[in-house]
Amino acid sequence: RKELLELLEKGVAYHNPELFWEEKNLVETHLKKGDIKIVCASTKYSIGINLPFKNIIIPSNKIHNNDGNYLHDFRTSLGFADIENMGRRAGNSSFGRIIFLAYSLLSETIHQNTYFNLNEHTKHKCKTAIKRLVKEEKGLLTFLLRLSVKYRLKPNEIKEYLKEEATHLSGYWHFSFDKENIEKKIERYLNILKQNKLIKEIKGGILSPTANGILITALKIKVETYLFMKNWMEYSKKGEISNLEILLLLAFSADGKALSIPFSQFYRDDDKKESYSQGCRGNYWNKLLHLVFEQGDEDKKLYQDKIMSKKIKEEAIPQEGNLAFKKTCLLYDWIKGDKDIKTIEQENGLYGGAVQILGEGFSWLADSLMEIAENEGWRKGREEDLNKIKILSKRLIDGVEEEGLSLSRMHIPG
Repeated sequence: RKELLELLEKGVAYHNPELFWEEKNLVETHLKKGDIKIVCASTKYSIGINLPFKNIIIPSNKIHNNDGNYLHDFRTSLGFADIENMGRRAGNSSFGRIIFLAYSLLSETIHQNTYFNLNEHTKHKCKTAIKRLVKEEKGLLTFLLRLSVKYRLKPNEIKEYLKEEATHLSGYWHFSFDKENIEKKIERYLNILKQNKLIKEIKGGILSPTANGILITALKIKVETYLFMKNWMEYSKKGEISNLEILLLLAFSADGKALSIPFSQFYRDDDKKESYSQGCRGNYWNKLLHLVFEQGDEDKKLYQDKIMSKKIKEEAIPQEGNLAFKKTCLLYDWIKGDKDIKTIEQENGLYGGAVQILGEGFSWLADSLMEIAENEGWRKGREEDLNKIKILSKRLIDGVEEEGLSLSRMHIPG
């Protein structure tokens, strides 16, 4: 710690796994203030480092694989992707620069042939591959809302923009839309946004987002998720919402459906077998049905629509519905604390940490639900229900009962 403090005074710091939390925080705080000019990071830790440096220096001894335990020790050069990762330029070659330290003309020539010339030869191939990997996006409704938030466009300008052959960049992703009947789709979706008061036309026919439209974009949720949540708020009864009901709501939202559960290969293969598949689907549905009757909430509209409808009883449960049931059951067990995390993962054939990752995703959705509810006036009329959502969001992160939140919030450094 003393050594680090002395270096910080000179504008130099180091960042590695051996630093305690306070020391890492110290480095990051001084960096954001602009006090640090150079950070020395270990090769392993530089990949996960989150510090905004545009110039990355990679010494010669860091660009080789070196197996010290091998009898006939030798070095092999790292691949181009490894170098990109170390330089924080993977997938974004226009950001910053990587500086190689060559100790001789021979070393410089090797670096030139291994990385620079190789990159020139494969540049065209890389562009072709990236073009093929563009995501065919179905979420045109949300994309149109984000366009209205980011730009001042008229409906005709949006149509021309999306009819272009080029793909469209939005943050990290490149989006490409099906051009068939694109104008009619745009008109229909813009009308949906207007009817739900998410955008409005201002002077000159320009589309402008409303406060609710900006809220959706800020929360980074889909428009379908917002409308689904808002519809539930209108028919839910004051003081009667439960944690199970909220979890099921989040699981059936558009963003909740998109959150994946990483199964092991064994269970993925087994799920293709009809008997196993139908058995598992019935188990999750039966478990939820039992919980609903146990809590005496069978008359609630959400349960009637998603669990107890005649269509669900008579027909095979679709995969999408089964996954929503499974997520609800997993996270209900997670927050109840009756089973430890290892038991939950083993019983459901999940990789280690899968439930916690899912819990964090649902915590984000619960936070979004809370913000929407507060925007709808729940702070005055339904404060108890609002607090229930807020507490559930926190419980989903650590998988604890409400009584355990104070303990889970304690941060023990090191």
